[in-house]
Amino acid sequence: MRSSSSELTGRVEEKRRWSEGIHQAVEAKEGLKIQADSVIVAQITYQSLFKLYPKLSGMTGTAKTEEKEFLKMFQIPVIEVPTNLPNIRNDLPIQAFATARGKWEHVRREVAYMFRLCRPVLVGTTSVENSEHLSDLLKEWNIPHNVLNARPKYAGKEAEIVAQAGQKCAITISTNMAGRGTDIILGGNPKVEGRLLSALTREAPNVEVDGEAISQKVLSKIKVGSSSSALLAKAALMGW
Repeated sequence: MRSSSSELTGRVEEKRRWSEGIHQAVEAKEGLKIQADSVIVAQITYQSLFKLYPKLSGMTGTAKTEEKEFLKMFQIPVIEVPTNLPNIRNDLPIQAFATARGKWEHVRREVAYMFRLCRPVLVGTTSVENSEHLSDLLKEWNIPHNVLNARPKYAGKEAEIVAQAGQKCAITISTNMAGRGTDIILGGNPKVEGRLLSALTREAPNVEVDGEAISQKVLSKIKVGSSSSALLAKAALMGW
């Protein structure tokens, strides 16, 4: 067995093995052939590796939050490029819950409310287990949705599922893999809509969608943590 799932990216890492006998213990538990532990010949941190280059530069949407580290570690300033249009995102207050059950029930109610308004919702979770737990909760209420996590049946459609997360009434549950580098277009991406219709409806039960869309220009995003007292942050990208 040579695959594991990274909590940071939510992706399966085929050639990575856990160290200190953990991987062998899992192989024994699952009845697999126990392989020898990996031998580390050499290792280096990302920071030390980057310092070996004579020049460093890059572009990312998240550099500003790590500005102090770039200055301290690499003596590199971070320059913020203004958006083409003014930022009209409305960040709502963070909410904390005493129990995991209370948190997930709140998420389900929020998703159901947004679904009734026909507002697209992208729910970010920190693990495959959390994404599938929320999926089960939504199925209990017959709320159609799509799931994106490291399991092969979903991962193969990663970019396409995320590209359609902005469709009217779309509910998408994702781990941290979340289609990095894929634009989420409000109203959906017409370039891939035709060839992805079957994949996007695979998780949806047969339910009628009642009512007209309140807004097609709003994407709500819910970010949930994994611990029992984790924070639940819901940021509406455009206020309604």
